[in-house]
Amino acid sequence: MALIFKNEPREKREFNYTPRYYDKNTSDIRKQKIEEGDDNTNVDFSDRLHQKLNASRKAQRSSTRRLVIMIVLLIILLYILLH
Repeated sequence: MALIFKNEPREKREFNYTPRYYDKNTSDIRKQKIEEGDDNTNVDFSDRLHQKLNASRKAQRSSTRRLVIMIVLLIILLYILLH
């Protein structure tokens, strides 16, 4: 409780943050090389992981869309057949 009312200044907090410059063109070129398999020297594990995750997400989205379209078509077909 005594520390709350103490008037001594706190120590300044320092963070080890170094800002990075993001260049979209360089990033796109690097992704393209990774997809083609040309750049094996500077491929980070995180880059490969992001590429694989994005590919699996795209596949999941397309299969979900396909399933929804098939269900809608089936419902329309059943509606037409039953009326």
